[in-house]
Amino acid sequence: DCQPKAGITLASLLSSIGLGRYVVTIRGHALAIVDGQVLDYGNNLANSHVATVYKLPEQHILFD
Repeated sequence: DCQPKAGITLASLLSSIGLGRYVVTIRGHALAIVDGQVLDYGNNLANSHVATVYKLPEQHILFD
Protein backbone atom coordinates (compact mmCIF):
# COMPACT_ATOMS: atom_id res chain seq x y z
CA ASP A 1 0.00 0.00 0.00
CA CYS A 2 1.41 3.39 -0.84
CA GLN A 3 0.34 6.98 -0.83
CA PRO A 4 1.20 8.58 -4.19
CA LYS A 5 2.65 12.08 -4.46
CA ALA A 6 0.05 14.71 -3.64
CA GLY A 7 -1.86 15.79 -6.72
CA ILE A 8 -0.63 13.01 -9.05
CA THR A 9 -3.12 12.17 -11.79
CA LEU A 10 -3.87 8.75 -13.19
CA ALA A 11 -2.13 9.69 -16.45
CA SER A 12 1.05 10.65 -14.57
CA LEU A 13 0.90 7.50 -12.47
CA LEU A 14 0.65 5.34 -15.60
CA SER A 15 3.82 6.88 -17.00
CA SER A 16 5.73 6.34 -13.75
CA ILE A 17 4.86 2.77 -12.70
CA GLY A 18 6.31 -0.31 -14.30
CA LEU A 19 4.86 -3.66 -15.15
CA GLY A 20 2.77 -5.33 -12.49
CA ARG A 21 -0.72 -5.53 -11.07
CA TYR A 22 -2.15 -2.58 -9.12
CA VAL A 23 -5.42 -1.49 -7.53
CA VAL A 24 -5.86 2.28 -7.59
CA THR A 25 -8.47 4.39 -5.81
CA ILE A 26 -9.75 7.71 -7.11
CA ARG A 27 -12.54 9.71 -5.40
CA GLY A 28 -14.28 6.64 -3.96
CA HIS A 29 -13.77 4.64 -7.16
CA ALA A 30 -11.39 1.70 -7.64
CA LEU A 31 -9.81 0.40 -10.82
CA ALA A 32 -7.10 -2.06 -11.79
CA ILE A 33 -3.91 -1.50 -13.74
CA VAL A 34 -2.27 -4.60 -15.21
CA ASP A 35 1.05 -4.16 -16.97
CA GLY A 36 0.25 -0.52 -17.77
CA GLN A 37 -3.28 -1.22 -19.05
CA VAL A 38 -6.20 0.37 -17.14
CA LEU A 39 -9.01 -2.10 -16.50
CA ASP A 40 -12.16 -0.13 -15.78
CA TYR A 41 -15.72 0.06 -17.06
CA GLY A 42 -15.40 3.09 -19.31
CA ASN A 43 -14.78 6.14 -17.14
CA ASN A 44 -12.30 8.65 -18.51
CA LEU A 45 -10.27 9.23 -15.35
CA ALA A 46 -6.91 10.29 -16.84
CA ASN A 47 -6.97 13.72 -15.13
CA SER A 48 -8.39 12.44 -11.83
CA HIS A 49 -6.22 12.63 -8.72
CA VAL A 50 -5.07 9.30 -7.33
CA ALA A 51 -5.78 8.64 -3.64
CA THR A 52 -4.02 5.29 -3.06
CA VAL A 53 -2.10 2.64 -4.98
CA TYR A 54 -1.83 -1.00 -3.94
CA LYS A 55 0.68 -3.25 -5.73
CA LEU A 56 -0.50 -6.84 -5.84
CA PRO A 57 1.90 -9.78 -5.59
CA GLU A 58 2.86 -11.71 -8.70
CA GLN A 59 0.20 -14.14 -9.84
CA HIS A 60 1.09 -17.83 -9.77
CA ILE A 61 -0.65 -20.47 -11.84
CA LEU A 62 -1.81 -23.23 -9.49
CA PHE A 63 -3.12 -25.60 -12.13
CA ASP A 64 -3.29 -25.78 -15.88
